[in-house]
This record gives sequence, C-alpha cells and structure tokens, in this order.
Amino acid sequence: VPIIRFNTPTFYCAKDSLFPLQASPNGGTFTGTGVIGNNINPKIARLGNLKFYYAININACATKDSMAFVVNTPLSVSVTPQKDSVCYGSIVTLNASISGGIVANQKISWSHGQTGLKTFYIGNKSGNLIITGSDGCSDNVSDTAKIVVHPRVWVSATISDTVCRGLDGWALIKLGNGNPFKNTWSHDPNYKKDTLFAPADN
Repeated sequence: VPIIRFNTPTFYCAKDSLFPLQASPNGGTFTGTGVIGNNINPKIARLGNLKFYYAININACATKDSMAFVVNTPLSVSVTPQKDSVCYGSIVTLNASISGGIVANQKISWSHGQTGLKTFYIGNKSGNLIITGSDGCSDNVSDTAKIVVHPRVWVSATISDTVCRGLDGWALIKLGNGNPFKNTWSHDPNYKKDTLFAPADN
C-alpha cells in the first residue's frame, strides 16, 4: 500500500485564488470543499479548520489520506459616518475600523490619499470617499462614505450713486446658494427686503 505524503501549506488567507496542492506519489485525485482539480480556492473552502483528501491507486492498491488546513478569517472594514452633509470648506472627520486577516499587517487606505483609522476631508465637492482594507495576503475589502457638500454661499453688493448728506442712499445685497438665507444689518435703518435705505453719513 503506497504511503501518501503531503507537501502543501496548512494555512491559507481568505483569498479568491487558486493554490496548488501537492502530494506523493503523483497521479492521485484531490477532493474536498474548495478543491478544484489539483488546486484549492480558500474563498470557496471558507473559514475554519478543514480537510482535503487525496486518493491514489497503484498496482491495484488503493489508498486515501487527508490533510488538515486552516482558512483564516477574511478582512472586514467599515467607515463612520457612512453619509454626511457639510458646508463648503468645512472639515469632515471620518473613522474606519478593520478586523480579520493577518492583524499585524492590517492597513487602511483612503481614496483621497490618506492612510490610518482616522481621516480628515475638506468639503470642496460632493462624492464618495472609499476606504480599502488590506493585509498583503487576504483579498482587499472596501467600504464607502457618501459626502454631500452644499454649494458655496456668495454675496454681492450694489450701492446708490453718491448723495448729499442727509439724503437717502441705498445698498442692495444679493446672496446665492444659501437656502434659506437671512440678511442682518448692524443698525436699524429703513429695511425693505434685500435693500437698505438710510440717510447718507448716518
């Protein structure tokens, strides 16, 4: 009866990829969860303590053996808040968490170029901020935060021609993108909607 010897790793990261299985004598058949031909896909095999099997028939002598292996916990990431609404130019603080995989090699990358568990984003346009978690072995994972940036508020002022002291002049204020917006004057003149009327030199 042939003696089966395995030459295959016993630990796999959670990765959607094929890794070769090796056993001697050659010519046998591998079976088991996640086994595809002479390869194993850890993602299909899934998490936990598992086994694959190898069977061979040499000169009418059939034998079968198994080998235990482990598929590590897959990476998982999350970002908070997942949705935020800010004024133009405001600074948004976002936090990430990561678990699973090879803990010592865990890494967080943000789509705007920063790294680490916390990031700051200056609100200059609406869009998605994506975090990617990696450990150099497992499949990368990602999560998304949606940032809504309100349009920048603008203001313009138009004033009347020069008038003699004591006569009324006026100032017209226009605001844009503030919804709703409110004009506040520093004193109490004759105010009509968006226009200030007041005596010159007052």
